Amino acid sequence: VWHQAQLHVHVDMAMGNMVLQAWSKCGQAEKALDLLHGFEETSVEELQPDVASYNICLSAVARSNLPQRAARTQSVLQRMIRRHQEGKGPAATVYSYNAVLQAYEDDDPERSEQLLQLLLQSPRLSPDGYSFGICINNWKRSKKRGKSSRAFSLLQLWMESTPQHTWTPVPFNAVLNAAAFDKASPKAFQVLQNTWKLLHMDYPRPDSLAYGIYLMALR
Repeated sequence: VWHQAQLHVHVDMAMGNMVLQAWSKCGQAEKALDLLHGFEETSVEELQPDVASYNICLSAVARSNLPQRAARTQSVLQRMIRRHQEGKGPAATVYSYNAVLQAYEDDDPERSEQLLQLLLQSPRLSPDGYSFGICINNWKRSKKRGKSSRAFSLLQLWMESTPQHTWTPVPFNAVLNAAAFDKASPKAFQVLQNTWKLLHMDYPRPDSLAYGIYLMALR
């Protein structure tokens, strides 16, 4: 791409993003990050990274097996925010934050929840259902005692901030699962019952997975 620019062949960031996407789909997140950094440093105006460039790389790292992928996505997001504040790049989107939240799935769920809280406090952005779903799932996968209570708190926050007609059983099932495997917590059974009651509101209705988790937890 840079060679084409030097040869005065028309190039733009759409072409650059195609290359980033190719590295991403090949599972080469490190290559995508190196290329993104090159785009940030180039003086070619048409090759300045846009929001798609950053989101491609954030998603690539979040789905990769790179060491410290949570910290690395956080670093890219912070760089994106800083460059925007300096007038050099695009603003981060909810998709950008969601990619970082996804990278925290094998990390401390406290940290993903802290990032969600930052997003909730943003005057420009609001977390979507996917944002909450990732954080609830992070607590579900956690081995921390009391994880069911934390997951349930996020479920309630999600319900307060999301129109009911968009609700699905997925986050409810994640909380049921967290409660079923949170035996050390004295509040786990109450979380299980409260979540089950919420699922019997007008919408959504419990699906077969919800029934399976609930019955397993009662054994």
